[in-house]
Parts: sequence; structure tokens; C-alpha cells
Amino acid sequence: MKKGSYKYLLELLHGIRREIRELRRTQGYMIQGLEHTFLFDDDYIKTIDCNDEIDQEILDVLYMAGPPRKLPRDIAKHAAEKRGSKWTLTNWAYENWGSTKEEVSVRIMT
Repeated sequence: MKKGSYKYLLELLHGIRREIRELRRTQGYMIQGLEHTFLFDDDYIKTIDCNDEIDQEILDVLYMAGPPRKLPRDIAKHAAEKRGSKWTLTNWAYENWGSTKEEVSVRIMT
């Protein structure tokens, strides 16, 4: 049976979208499985994610809070949030500014 060019292109588009969804799902599974092995260089992260000096300062503070060369996940997930295409400190981060890691960890657990 012969198809019109519009119908053919529409089916092709739907097929491509279906394949992209499957690839994204597979990529998500791979990232979840390998997440613990992702260690990126500080300069690489600053180049990719920091738009200005404030973003770099936020990242520096997060790096200082954790072990060498790693962002402390328990603190990082509470300290900064993405607003649009920019990162900003949360109210939680402002309240805990100057606290030690142990004090912050106790506050996170409660």
C-alpha cells in the first residue's frame, strides 16, 4: 500500500521519538548504576556549570565542606538549588553558614 509523503514523515518522526525515549531510559539506568563512580575535576565542573564568580564561590564552599576532591552529597543536596539556568544557595545554606560539618550533619539527621 502506498503512503503519502506527509504520513510517511509523520510515522518516521514518531519512530525517532520512540527511540529517543528508549535511549533516555537506558541512559537513566546506566547513570543510576554508575553514579558512585563519577568523579569530575574541579576545573571541568566550573567550566561546564558556573556562569559567574558567585557560582564558583558556591562550588568552592561545597568542596571545602567535604573530603578532598569530592562534593559532600548530604550537604550539597541541601545547600544549592537550580533556579532557571543558575545555581543559588538555599535558605538552609544561609542558616548553616559558618557551622561545622558535624553540626550540619546532626541538623540533617533530625
